[in-house]
Amino acid sequence: MTKSRKSIKSGFSLMPTAFISMVGMYLLAPALQAQVGVPEYSIACDRGEGDACYNLGLLYYEGWGLIQDKWKGMALFAKGCDRGSARACYNLGAIYANGDPVGQDRVKAKMYMRRALSLDPGYSQAKQALAALEG
Repeated sequence: MTKSRKSIKSGFSLMPTAFISMVGMYLLAPALQAQVGVPEYSIACDRGEGDACYNLGLLYYEGWGLIQDKWKGMALFAKGCDRGSARACYNLGAIYANGDPVGQDRVKAKMYMRRALSLDPGYSQAKQALAALEG
């Protein structure tokens, strides 16, 4: 075996462990966030904090640590959007653009993307999504 092949092979010997650790953290993070965050997010959302509504909505919509309920997630995104969360507005726009779980509605999708941009003019994902919807 040449020296270059040996160093390449030895360089990758640590990668699987690191990769597994990163994947494990990625997979466990939502469940841990749900266990720790649901009561706090719920209280903060009820107090009017839009991003807390967004975070709680995401846990329900994706089923991270909770029983998946896309409708409840959407309701929390709407609450978050009404309370000033650009991310919640963006997610509603994406839901209406994709049509899951509601039927596809490009008019509502554009409306929510515009709302996200009015709250955060630098929100690049919302800019790209709105351009795609209008294009």
